[in-house]
Amino acid sequence: MQIKREDLTKEYSNIFFHFDFSQRMELEYDHKSYELTDHTQLPELIEHSKAKGDYQISKIANNILAVYETEHQMETYSHTPVMMHMELSSFCDCECMMCKHCYEKNSDAQYLSRDKFHELKQYFAACRIVMINGYGEPFIHPQISEIISIFETYQVKIFTTTNLQHLPMDSLPKINKVFARMNVSCDGACAETYESIRRGASFAKFIKNLTILRENCPDVQLFMSVVAMRQNIEEAVSLVRMAKELGFEEIRFGRLGSNLFLGNEKDELIYYPNFAGRELERAKQEGERIGIRVVTPVIMRNNVIDCKKAEREREQIHEEPFYKGDKYYEGLAEKYKELKESHLFEPHLYSTEGAISCEGLCHWIGFGLYVNSSGKVRPCSEIPYNRGQEKREETIDHNYEELKIFRKKFISGEVPRVCMDCAFIMSDEIGCLKVNLREYKNYFLEKAGAGREE
Repeated sequence: MQIKREDLTKEYSNIFFHFDFSQRMELEYDHKSYELTDHTQLPELIEHSKAKGDYQISKIANNILAVYETEHQMETYSHTPVMMHMELSSFCDCECMMCKHCYEKNSDAQYLSRDKFHELKQYFAACRIVMINGYGEPFIHPQISEIISIFETYQVKIFTTTNLQHLPMDSLPKINKVFARMNVSCDGACAETYESIRRGASFAKFIKNLTILRENCPDVQLFMSVVAMRQNIEEAVSLVRMAKELGFEEIRFGRLGSNLFLGNEKDELIYYPNFAGRELERAKQEGERIGIRVVTPVIMRNNVIDCKKAEREREQIHEEPFYKGDKYYEGLAEKYKELKESHLFEPHLYSTEGAISCEGLCHWIGFGLYVNSSGKVRPCSEIPYNRGQEKREETIDHNYEELKIFRKKFISGEVPRVCMDCAFIMSDEIGCLKVNLREYKNYFLEKAGAGREE
């Protein structure tokens, strides 16, 4: 079967696709025929098209090779990253109450260096999507405009998450062209809630920059990202309405991952499953009514709601004050500094022990590469950098030993325990991976002392 270039680029415009390697498919490219279903011919096509600056073809050919190697459960890849997650900045301009920034205060923050960014350029010609967010705020990187221009040159599409307290005005035309999707963080439907949770942020500035972005970048998909917690769950329906009014295409309620040092375990909604489940279901129904997609955490979906328990949980939500004030966080910052000097905040070794069963492979382990702001490769953004486990040279390598260990674990049919807080699993957006959702829910129910779902 002969396939035309235009049909190839149209048919395989998305990253996750089925490719039938049993059916012969040929592409005539630059006066040479390539058998796309022969994985041994794909590297030559990738290099040929890269040399011509034909990045559409190099990206699709690399993507097909990735599909072949992951489906055949290889542990060492010849394909290069189809998608990359690049932490441009671990600096942040906010100190959100649920984030380590409220006590670390950018003490160890850094920007991804120019040299390390240019080292990563080796992958751009065959990479389709780059996410540029991480622990910090990407738009405050001092070379953000230059970085966006380089992505434009290599025809890379960008995803990001931003608090939108800063917007590079000189790059708005390029943002419209290069950014495929922007997740904008917003945790309150009014200034009081928003500014109390996102300490240091301005609700008025959020609205102003969002208006500018919507007017100048109409081609960028805008999703609202909400960290759902005790403090804002009663505003869930209002947040859905606000997201619709502000022009968002989707609103996503994510799970709060508590931090023992912050002392915010009881802010997690898993402790109020009936009330939170009811409010999130109401939010979803409102989204259907007004025409906006609403995504909720997997562990809060399709649960049987006990109305009496829901009312008791609503009262429990208000038993303690929502906010602790600046003095509390100033004390935490001092305590953190003291403990850090005593080496009590050193990274811990994490375990790749299996937690729940699965089929397939995590898309970041199979298709992606994550690099943090210090230029170090990690399995993904959800897994903390671990100096104790990290013995290799600090070079960019998408086949280093730790990544292969994670690939083996998924191939064996288990999700590693360290992956259980993954935001992608929580929102049920995990590409080519299927997890046992009942086991997943029970993991969190047991964690909260709520028993198991039968």
